[in-house]
Amino acid sequence: MEKLDTTVVVENDEDENIGDLFGINREKRDIEKKQKQIDDFEKIKKDFIDNLDTLKAMSLTEITLYKNYKMLKRMDPPSDQFETNFINKIWKPDDIFNKDRTIKEIEDLQPIVECVESRELAYKGDHKYKNLYPHTSFETKDWNDFITYVYSYENPGGPGRLLNFIVKNLRDDRILGIIRLASDVVAMKGRDDFIGWNQQHKMHAFIRKIEDKEIKGKLRHLAIGQTIVPTQPFGYNFLGGKLIACLTISKTPRMIWEEKFGDVLTGVSTTSLYGSSKGSMSQYTGIPYWNSVGVTSGKMSINPDKEVLKPMVEWFRKTDPELYDTLINDSNPKQKVLKAIYKKLGIKMTKYDNESPRGCYFSPIYFNSCEFLRDEIKEDVLKPKPFADDNSYYDYTDLGVEEHDGYGNLKNKKIPSNDYMVNWWKRKAISRYTKLHEGNMIKDEILYYGNIIKENMEWEDVRKKYLADLGR
Repeated sequence: MEKLDTTVVVENDEDENIGDLFGINREKRDIEKKQKQIDDFEKIKKDFIDNLDTLKAMSLTEITLYKNYKMLKRMDPPSDQFETNFINKIWKPDDIFNKDRTIKEIEDLQPIVECVESRELAYKGDHKYKNLYPHTSFETKDWNDFITYVYSYENPGGPGRLLNFIVKNLRDDRILGIIRLASDVVAMKGRDDFIGWNQQHKMHAFIRKIEDKEIKGKLRHLAIGQTIVPTQPFGYNFLGGKLIACLTISKTPRMIWEEKFGDVLTGVSTTSLYGSSKGSMSQYTGIPYWNSVGVTSGKMSINPDKEVLKPMVEWFRKTDPELYDTLINDSNPKQKVLKAIYKKLGIKMTKYDNESPRGCYFSPIYFNSCEFLRDEIKEDVLKPKPFADDNSYYDYTDLGVEEHDGYGNLKNKKIPSNDYMVNWWKRKAISRYTKLHEGNMIKDEILYYGNIIKENMEWEDVRKKYLADLGR
């Protein structure tokens, strides 16, 4: 009898692959697939940990610049027209090296605060906002574009109350700085100790009953200065950050906040971007309207770059979909998912904490703000501090500015000039500029981060060009 040849011959990949009848190739493919999955995961894990190690080795200022660099690299390059318009909008002296002329320009400066949102709401026909003034030509998109290219930190945001402002010189309409007020944070130890209140007093966004009376939680009567940034070279040469910090608590932001949200604003909190209030200087140091109230806890979890975090999150979603779905629908999902990933990788989350204490500052707008926040007095007996009681104005008619009709009109409007704070700042600004001028330390460059995109700069180039001036 003729012997059967059981050899399986597979001539090409398009055949029926008879070998799979015996599991020969299928088993091989399964092994290769599993090995590829292992190799892919090991690469994702290595990229993730390498990125965290790189960030851990950076100082806080480096991380700040690096995160902004990564954000900008994800954007399309700005047009030449945008760049020209942007630079033309920023205030700077005509000749910053001409001492007498520059001092005269500072003396003549007329800083005003304009609310971005008020213009948009006014022209939507909402009667509630028709008296919000002064109105600006800026829209929210303009504000977001502007902050992207002057702010050394990733554009902040978040849920809750939010108002954006620009500070400009009334005489030439050029921008001196930007402000964002937001819902204050629930816990800030320094602020809480300064006020002397407790969790029951705060009750953020809730209403509690005391003796059958409904009482709103008092945290709604605070805001946080989430963004308080001067343009450059105004900030460095003239202590511009101090002016913007003063105007954050001035009449216009308070008035618009109160009209929009319906709660009297009794205080504003903020934190310094770099360093603590102890042993280091910040733009809030020495401002009589801001109180240094301690430092933050000093630890901040490092967030990995989005391009290495995304595949790691996807791996977590596939390997533990039930836990992923639970966390993603919980409060603060990003941090909880990140914590779960660390646990699965066997990494202690504290290993990648950054020691970054920041100074905490609080500005009570009334002499008895703290008593009000502790439920000891009623709103009608609040006593404003001198800067809050400043009723100085610029008058459009005196300045020869054309009046406008319709919603958002400027007709018969007066613009708060905030003389009490502005005059204090002008003395400081002139003293600062004079010392820099005498020491040949003037910096005249306009700070513009758009070049990072336009010139396709790499991180090391960005670091060399911008790190030394960060926070100036």
